[in-house]
Amino acid sequence: MAKFALTQLNFKGFIIPRYTQVPDELFDDLMAHLSGAELKVLLYVIRRTFGFKKESDNISLKQISNGITTKEGEILDRGTGLSLSTVQLALKGAY
Repeated sequence: MAKFALTQLNFKGFIIPRYTQVPDELFDDLMAHLSGAELKVLLYVIRRTFGFKKESDNISLKQISNGITTKEGEILDRGTGLSLSTVQLALKGAY
């Protein structure tokens, strides 16, 4: 990530210990074959499932693209930052 982007985000580092388990197969077998968008979408799905101790979940394209904000305005996550059309193409390519 560019230094400018980190400045804009005001990223203060990772909070420890908060983890989402990512299967080794993603790194060992899949990563070399995925586009950047496909990898972002897959990581988002992994976070929303394995990160919450679920095997599956209903995740909308809008959530993958823009993230999740509660009715009260609390930002739970910021999604992938990809457009809806790019998310759709990434899903078609990755699955």
